[in-house]
This record gives sequence, C-alpha cells and structure tokens, in this order.
Amino acid sequence: MGKRPLGLAEIEKFLNDGQVGSLATIGADGPYVTAVNYVHWNGKIYFHGRKWGRKMENIAHDQRVSFLVYAVDGYKRGATACATSTLYKSVIISGRAKVVEGELAENALKLLGEKFSPGLGDYSIPLDKLAITAVVEIEIEKMTGKERDN
Repeated sequence: MGKRPLGLAEIEKFLNDGQVGSLATIGADGPYVTAVNYVHWNGKIYFHGRKWGRKMENIAHDQRVSFLVYAVDGYKRGATACATSTLYKSVIISGRAKVVEGELAENALKLLGEKFSPGLGDYSIPLDKLAITAVVEIEIEKMTGKERDN
C-alpha cells in the first residue's frame, strides 16, 4: 500500500493507544521539544508535569504547540540505501496549550492514572505532589496522520 493518510477514526485509535508524544513549544530563546506521557480525551490532549520549568515557561510565553505521536514498525530494505523505507504511523497535531485546574484537571489526572497505572484503583495524588503539578490541555486546531506500511 505504501504511504497513505489516516482517517479520523484511525487517528483517534492511534492517539488512544499511544503512550508518549513529543511536545514542541516556543520560548523566548527558541523552540524546545520534550517527551510527555499523555491521554487523548474529549478531542483534546492532556498531560501533566511540574508547574515550573522550560516547558511551562514556553507555554506561558506562547500557547502555540505542536505534538507528535509516532510508532516505527521496522524497515523495508530496498536494493539501495535510498530505496530503503521506514515503516511507521504518525500523527501530528497543531494547537494551543494551556494549564487547566479544578474538576477538569482532576479528571485528566485520573485518566492518566488509569492509562499508565491500570488496576491500582486509587488515582488520587498526595497533596504535596498536587501542589507542584500542572495539568496542560492542548486544544487541537489541526491534526493529520499518515502511515507507511510497505
């Protein structure tokens, strides 16, 4: 089949199944990319982290972000190095990030707990950890996906 675009249902399944995304932010000193665990919920991306640091400073500086989730499934060897292809699936999101609080943040943290610590049951965060935790929502403005499967 080669390279092809992903439909919306395929994109959403891929995002729901994914665990780590690359978050690109823009700061006063330029672009910055970091890996984050995330959950895709209600058509948005949520992740958490410390309330301070370069990622959070950049989001405060400029809410525009790019978010990439990808998976590599090997390589198709060609007759030459130039004919060798990476077999992959990827989704790229452009959007705006902001810190959320209250019930929305609590729900996102619970979903993150369920996704990354299934079966533990208690997804509450100790108050001392909660005091230093920020929950970030990415409002998706544009989303594309593609796959190369042979």
